[in-house]
Amino acid sequence: TTGCGNTLDFSEPRVVQLALDSLRHWVQDYHIDGFRFDLAVSLCRDGRGNFSPSHPFLAAAAADRALSGVKLIAEPWDVGPGGWQTGNFPPGWADWNDRFRDSVRDYWLADRHPLNHGRPQGSVARLANAISGSAELFGPSGRSSLASLDFVTSHDGFTLAGLTAYDRKHNEANGEENRDGHNDNRSY
Repeated sequence: TTGCGNTLDFSEPRVVQLALDSLRHWVQDYHIDGFRFDLAVSLCRDGRGNFSPSHPFLAAAAADRALSGVKLIAEPWDVGPGGWQTGNFPPGWADWNDRFRDSVRDYWLADRHPLNHGRPQGSVARLANAISGSAELFGPSGRSSLASLDFVTSHDGFTLAGLTAYDRKHNEANGEENRDGHNDNRSY
């Protein structure tokens, strides 16, 4: 479900224990104060491959004394079925908010093209909702807008400079024939 291999089966109790032991080690021995979990939905799938916000890994992390007060940040998607879970992680977690990213990019950049050609720009209301924390995404999980980790760029896709330099990706030189990376960059 990660799209890059090496996925551990978190429906296995020993895998959950290994992950928690590792997190505890980093917190107690190296004083790490937070973790970002890449493709975090993969960590919360049951034996049938379904995401569960009450998955044993999430429940055990919440109950672990050594991890209390540690920042837990989910990249809340993976490439498996039902992989988009922004807003569905439990209290104590923050989620990368891709709706914020897309709303800001649309308003700032992608909508610039139609505006330059005399067509209307995107919704200010959608942008305002994103900037105010996307409460409709996080409320159902019992979390406030403070659970929204807002970003415009990350390690995936265009840099901030690339967003304003290109309309589409240009990865021809890396041997992947421009197949790698996201096609929906909302750049201009």
